[in-house]
Amino acid sequence: MAGSNVSTVKQIGFLDIVFRQIYEQKPTLKVHGFACSGVQVMKRYPWYSVDSTSWLGSVIFARPINGESSKKMLVEANLPDKKAEREFLLNKSIEEYLELEREVTEHHLKQDWHYNLTAQEELFAIG
Repeated sequence: MAGSNVSTVKQIGFLDIVFRQIYEQKPTLKVHGFACSGVQVMKRYPWYSVDSTSWLGSVIFARPINGESSKKMLVEANLPDKKAEREFLLNKSIEEYLELEREVTEHHLKQDWHYNLTAQEELFAIG
């Protein structure tokens, strides 16, 4: 159910079913999301951990980082060669994903997913 070929809507529909089953059968199960780095998906579910290779996209394909054009940033940075450009983009990508990690972790703490199951009960209309 992972990867760029699956729409967020389909992924959420599937994961709602999966997490409802987890909640009903083993609510303390620690779940890892393979290739689940979409912000909406990361915030919606009480993941234990997630991973993805999408953070490399900005380096490999010079894709936008956080809505800003990677190519524009490279022009402004005026770096001496391709190696320096890739290192610059890699560092920017890492910074962005670390910030995203902080944001999602803070969201999960506010949901109190680490301490009780009230948020899951509300999300899955159980109880």
